[in-house]
Parts: sequence; C-alpha cells; structure tokens
Amino acid sequence: MVTAVLGLTDAIEGDGVGGGFLTAGFWSLVLGAVAGTAALAVPRRALVAAQYALAFAGPLLAALD
Repeated sequence: MVTAVLGLTDAIEGDGVGGGFLTAGFWSLVLGAVAGTAALAVPRRALVAAQYALAFAGPLLAALD
C-alpha cells in the first residue's frame, strides 16, 4: 500500500514517469509474496526472513525514486 501511494505521489508531483527504484520496489513486493507462498509449502526460517526483508525493501526503494 505504501509503495503504491509513493508511486502515485511521484507520478503526480514528479515528471510522471516511474523510475527504476519504483519498479524495483514493486518487484520486491512480488518476490516477497512468492517467498511467503513458498514458506507456506516448505516452512523455512530463511524464506520467512526473505519475505519480511522484501516487504520492507519495497516502500524503501519506492521512496528513493
């Protein structure tokens, strides 16, 4: 949600073009969802840690854009 808000704010206030960091932020959320789904099938601590790291990286990367 925060990533989408930051992306929309950047589109309205900025030049209207999403940069590489915004794209990377959305992809990190997608990869976090994949890691979470994999953690449901095969419970591993590394997958859960990766899911949380990617969830926090999404808004951070979007804010850098």
